[in-house]
Amino acid sequence: MSFVSARRTRPARSASCALGWLVSALLCTSELRAQESTARYAEVLSNELSALGLAAQCAQPSPMSFACTYPARSAVDKPNLTGHAHYDDTTDTVYLYIPLLSIPENSPALLGLLRRAMELNWELLSAKLEWSAQTGELRVSSVLHTDSNFDRRAFRALLRSLDRVTVRYYVELTSLAAKGGGEH
Repeated sequence: MSFVSARRTRPARSASCALGWLVSALLCTSELRAQESTARYAEVLSNELSALGLAAQCAQPSPMSFACTYPARSAVDKPNLTGHAHYDDTTDTVYLYIPLLSIPENSPALLGLLRRAMELNWELLSAKLEWSAQTGELRVSSVLHTDSNFDRRAFRALLRSLDRVTVRYYVELTSLAAKGGGEH
């Protein structure tokens, strides 16, 4: 092998070695995370809900997830509203939601309610309205991405935003559902 051909193969070897090292490091990291007994931000999520004065009930459905329920602040007027916070280590997200009402898919009010929900989704910045065809539940929700860290300030802002959206639109949406979906 000449000196010139040896020089050409060296960068290819070092690139393959570097790539192999990177792949094994990533596999090792994901194996270690899977072996952990608690979700990465479980304690932080619980502490933040407590710091906001919310009496959260938390559980760990799997080693990679953590879920809390809490009385929504807007529940002062509506005692049946419960907020939910679900952290998932595999997607690095906290999914926050508050169920507002339940309406079956064969209800005459559904079309008008969904139309209004879509209109509101155009206006809402940090929250969105979702309807499940399986359960008939209409909820307001938001997502916090935790891929680089758990941003406490963003988490608190999202919780407050969900609460304000719930207070602002709960009466309108429940009356629209009760009326049969007439004009708003």
